Amino acid sequence: VESNLTNIMPKSTLYFLFSAVARIVLAQEKYGCFPNCVGMAGEDCQKHIEGASPDLKGNIYILPWNSMVTMDYRTDRVRIFVDESDRVGERKPCRG
Repeated sequence: VESNLTNIMPKSTLYFLFSAVARIVLAQEKYGCFPNCVGMAGEDCQKHIEGASPDLKGNIYILPWNSMVTMDYRTDRVRIFVDESDRVGERKPCRG
């Protein structure tokens, strides 16, 4: 990919763009949703979130996908909804 892109723009610009995208993804995980968890086992997802956002430790809940939950929005909580095989489905875990 890099060799094709360097024909269009300098490497320094490519480095800046790729690092900016990486920062956006990391910030999204730290302050918002955790899209990388889709397909993971529930407990693996929980460990991943605790590593990415230590402030959430103790407030990460693994629930069946059809669980009834309160509708209050709390940025200090993440709910992980898993299917019958204990995998995170299409609904990515998010703060709230």
